[in-house]
Amino acid sequence: MGNEFMIQDNQRESDDIYTVARTVVNTDDEGKTLLQLCNPSAKSIQLYAGQALATATIYEQVWDEGYTPPEADWTSKLPRLPTETPPGYQPSDEIDLSKSIFTEDQKRRLKEIINQHKEAFVAPDGVLGCYTGPIKHRIDFKLDHFALHDGIVYKVTTGTPVVYLPKDTKYGKELIEKIHGDLDEGAHMGRDKTYHKVKEIATWPGVELAVRNVVAACPTCQKTKDPAVARTRARLHEFESVSQPFERVHCDFVGPWTTTERSYKYVLVIPGTPMKNSLLKTGEVSVNEYMDNIRRTLGRQQAYCRAKIEERTKERNDRYNNKDNINDVQFEVGDKILLRKGPRDKLSSPFLGPFEVVKVEDPNIAIQGFGRVTRNGDKREIWVHKDRCKKFVERK
Repeated sequence: MGNEFMIQDNQRESDDIYTVARTVVNTDDEGKTLLQLCNPSAKSIQLYAGQALATATIYEQVWDEGYTPPEADWTSKLPRLPTETPPGYQPSDEIDLSKSIFTEDQKRRLKEIINQHKEAFVAPDGVLGCYTGPIKHRIDFKLDHFALHDGIVYKVTTGTPVVYLPKDTKYGKELIEKIHGDLDEGAHMGRDKTYHKVKEIATWPGVELAVRNVVAACPTCQKTKDPAVARTRARLHEFESVSQPFERVHCDFVGPWTTTERSYKYVLVIPGTPMKNSLLKTGEVSVNEYMDNIRRTLGRQQAYCRAKIEERTKERNDRYNNKDNINDVQFEVGDKILLRKGPRDKLSSPFLGPFEVVKVEDPNIAIQGFGRVTRNGDKREIWVHKDRCKKFVERK
């Protein structure tokens, strides 16, 4: 008898599926021995003369007391007893893809392919799959411009490689907020500058939309930035005709003027809205008789003047409403708005709020929470024109 050797598989790649059993053997006088080959596949394999299948090392193991060599511990090699395959069992349930770099869509497609070929896997009942048909499915991954380094995927186009993140990643949003709000990075830059700054570090599907949403919902930017192109400008509305004098009264103030001796510097103007037909009563002539006289004597002139006034009013409204800077934002109950201040210094924020819209009568809206509370502790409601308002976008 020859020496004892430890025989084990050499782990070389091969197109055939087999493995050499790990065993301790004795060689004959010519130095030959038998090998145990395990073929778990359902296909025949072909070996060639001189082909290297295994490695052999001189076996000189000295066993300590209580030690059992792996090849002698046969109880640990026994297969588990088969169990009944549960209803709806899918082989993909046994696969953990949590650490995979695949996207969610790619993971879903891979699991669908696995589940379509159940015969190629061993089910819990212990029956060995014997699927020999062709698997025609495949998942294509475009890796022309990507590189993997230390478990991190980089996108390589031109210049410095950038980290490639999965779609809808929370890390992308955190990166945008960090770059947009950090004083060292630029202190609340606009959408385009923030986007280019983010692209220098990382990219992912939908990065531009993510930047747009984060910048639009930034509370600091909404309260301090007031670009003219984004201001609310309502269209002109026409008042309904009145039926009697002083049915509707308008008021306004003019000033400040030079302070008078009595310390006044504003003028309050309260004009009554005139009727299209002035109603007068003189002497014994009733209103109806007076109106009949006007219609008989000035009917044509009155109709002409009324038509001219309506025509000029329509021209004025159309000319104003067709301006490029008209931005008639529609507000709804429950919206949050910022209220533009009056005169202010350059360093203070131009807006107050946010406040909640509780009523809408276009072009006016009622907001709650502005000013002091009532004696009962309730929030006050005030009416403001929507030209002073700006929609507040809340962070999701």
